[in-house]
Amino acid sequence: MKLLSGELTQKNGLTLTSGTFTCQFAYTAPAAPGIDTIWLTSAVGHSNGWNWGTEKRVVVRTLTGISNENTPVQFKLNQNYPNPFNPKTTISFELPVKSDVKITILDINGKLVETIMNNEMQAGSHEITWDAASYASGVYFYKMETGSYLDVKKMMLIK
Repeated sequence: MKLLSGELTQKNGLTLTSGTFTCQFAYTAPAAPGIDTIWLTSAVGHSNGWNWGTEKRVVVRTLTGISNENTPVQFKLNQNYPNPFNPKTTISFELPVKSDVKITILDINGKLVETIMNNEMQAGSHEITWDAASYASGVYFYKMETGSYLDVKKMMLIK
């Protein structure tokens, strides 16, 4: 796949029992997740008889855009380190786009202990340190929420 004349294109020969053909397409992502259409055009001199219609519906679930190779491609909440910890631990996460990020600490019963982040963050890799010096030993959970992503991980404080 490559950018050719301002369009994202794919041009590969595919081997068939009776020879090869080339499929080329152009696709522009929609402005928001949803249902979109890819239009296919057969090579000159061929029909669409190779079992594809002139259009195919696709579901766009996550938009990642075009970014440099240092920008994450998906939301991700990593396991804290160290784990178990005493009394500080680092929580790292990745954002493919600028997002409102909320990170909360929950006790074993799911009760809110502390909100350690509630900010708009730029796309990229981030980390935050939680100091649990004033909390009792035990199992805790940390939860990351953005507009379109939610994940929870478990950690253990041992004093």
